[in-house]
Amino acid sequence: MIKRVILLGVIIWGLNACEEKEVSLYPSFQESAVFNIKTESFEYAATIDASVISEAVNDAVEDKESIERVVIEGLWFELTPKEDTSDKSITLDFDIKSWDSDEYIPVLDDLTFDIKKSKVVFLDKLKENGVDALKDQINAIAKGLGQRDVSFKVSGEVSPQGGVVDVELKVVVNATVIYKTEIGM
Repeated sequence: MIKRVILLGVIIWGLNACEEKEVSLYPSFQESAVFNIKTESFEYAATIDASVISEAVNDAVEDKESIERVVIEGLWFELTPKEDTSDKSITLDFDIKSWDSDEYIPVLDDLTFDIKKSKVVFLDKLKENGVDALKDQINAIAKGLGQRDVSFKVSGEVSPQGGVVDVELKVVVNATVIYKTEIGM
């Protein structure tokens, strides 16, 4: 019994002796929007719901007020053909809807890729204004400053001309939340 009391006393003393230290943490989340392309010439819209981003951030951090910023770590397409399209390609423009004017801002222009199950990476072709709009919108949602959905649009054509496709095109956004918290040392 005395050993338990001594052990409990040591634990309580240890906990009281701990000092709080501020640390930065970097949890990540990934969300996506899906376009189902079923034609030779197309224009489709898709969204990532603000509530989904907000939930992902809430799962990652304890307190939204501790969020410094959200950083976009990755942006890519995942392409899944629903039929044999090995002899076809897509050229498309990818845009994000502005929260200020409801007009679309280019993220990519004239991106061409073969239609096959793949991850389509395009980091070297991104347009600065479109990426800035995406970062601003995700940061606003993460900090509770905006609740509009993040809306995208793709438009383009299938090659060769007259080719018809049935593919799922998913845009994936991978982001990291940077926030500070106190921990006992």
